[in-house]
Amino acid sequence: MASFAPSPLPVEAPRLRYIAGEEQHEFQLSPAGFTIGRRSGKGLVILDPRISRDHAEIVPSGDGYLLRDLGSRHGTWVNGARVETAQLKPGDEIALGASDGPRLIFAPLTGMARDFLRQLSMVTGEEDSGAADLQKLSLFLELARKLDSPSALEDVLVSLIETTLRLTGAERGYVFLQEAGELRLAAARNRAGEPIAGDQSISRSTIHDALASATDFIFSDTAANSGALARQSIVDQNLRMVLCIPLRPRLVREEVMQSLIARPEAALGALYLDSHAAARGFSSLNADLLHAIANQAANLVENARLARAEREARRIRQELSIAAEIQRRLLPLEWPALPEIELRGSSLPCQQVGGDFFDCLAAGSTVYAALIDVAGKGISAALLAASLQGMIYAQLLAGVPLATLAAAVNTYLCQRLSGEKYATGILASLDAQGRLEYVNCGHVPPLLARGGAVERLREGGMPLGLFAGAEYASTARQLLPGDRLLLVTDGVTEVENDCHEFFGEERLEAALAAGGSIASLQAAVDTFRGPVAMLDDCTLLEFHFRGPATAAR
Repeated sequence: MASFAPSPLPVEAPRLRYIAGEEQHEFQLSPAGFTIGRRSGKGLVILDPRISRDHAEIVPSGDGYLLRDLGSRHGTWVNGARVETAQLKPGDEIALGASDGPRLIFAPLTGMARDFLRQLSMVTGEEDSGAADLQKLSLFLELARKLDSPSALEDVLVSLIETTLRLTGAERGYVFLQEAGELRLAAARNRAGEPIAGDQSISRSTIHDALASATDFIFSDTAANSGALARQSIVDQNLRMVLCIPLRPRLVREEVMQSLIARPEAALGALYLDSHAAARGFSSLNADLLHAIANQAANLVENARLARAEREARRIRQELSIAAEIQRRLLPLEWPALPEIELRGSSLPCQQVGGDFFDCLAAGSTVYAALIDVAGKGISAALLAASLQGMIYAQLLAGVPLATLAAAVNTYLCQRLSGEKYATGILASLDAQGRLEYVNCGHVPPLLARGGAVERLREGGMPLGLFAGAEYASTARQLLPGDRLLLVTDGVTEVENDCHEFFGEERLEAALAAGGSIASLQAAVDTFRGPVAMLDDCTLLEFHFRGPATAAR
């Protein structure tokens, strides 16, 4: 009867693994503790806007370690729960700044994998007993399921080969995995446990046929099997035993014709064993054990791939979150402070990042502003928006006339993107005497609210980036004290409710005529759409001209 006698492992301070996307580093904790933050000099410095300068620390506590959040702005999580303090256990996952932020694994279990394999060698049983070998692999697979590391999967595949070689008496073992339609050699060992560099001398036809038919090929003695002798590669290599078992994942169920049927997924790969000597005493029990081992390994491969996909999705979410924070910070941090003019705005992307933006600045007694809507949504629109924002801000700061600026942006887009991407927008200026100048580049007409009435300023030109050489002209208006000029993107008027109705121009005009502020206008849009998700970015910018008389008082 098999028994398990673990040998003592060396005691050392736990390690801390840092994971951010594909980047991974490990740190050794010390009795003095470990500090984390954006400030230089920390044990771990993370240059991420969601991380506070003094974010958290890990300090010794009794026989273990305690995690403390140091009053960070965006918080610290342990295994998905936000914490102020937490006693850490091996394998605990710490997220910083957001539940999907940069991660730390306390005392990662993967460092124990090799030692666990060494401990498995203490499993004893009758010589040549398949039960002892299967117990070894089962114990290791149980541990490996808890691990989240490509190295853990590699250890399991090597253990799979070594165990099945002892179980079958084969000379060589290989595991192939299917990735992007290609068959890749993932691990290979000989009977002595040595790595095998190549796979040129195996029966590839057996592997391909096993995968194509999802069928086991077990030739314990090829000399007595006509099917094996018909395979030229087996004859050429003088192989007497060939076994190939597809690695099948667990059965899944799907609804077809309103009924549930079970179907096996395509094989994830194959376990291949061969030898120049025929197998002795190979029985149906051996085949059943191989099936059990292969099925466990297939499930582990599937889990590892899902974990890899989840890590990649988490990395993308982290990058998008950082991009969204950067885009938010590109919006004006302070509004121009002129007593005659008040400027306010808001921008809400329908995804984490968007193609809408506004910007503004004051030069003397004049306020300049731009509101731009890049066609499309998501990352591509956000990248172009950031480029245009820098260009427009710099030229407004240099005092470039609005019509000249519009023509320059149009030329830039046409030359760089050849009409593949375009934008609409409004460039405007308003001075302390109420003189308004604006250039409408194919955008939603601005709304001028005066004395309870709302007028649409319909003068406009071509969108930016569609036609090289397009000409742009500015329009001038005189504002009166109390006038309000509202600029919006079409994401505001085209917001839908659950009845598929648009918010529309009339509702927007009515809300503006009622004296609604930017916040109340945005609230009216949100109330109208209810639980329906926005399909486009939603941006508003308003000039409120108080007038010289108001300023004098």
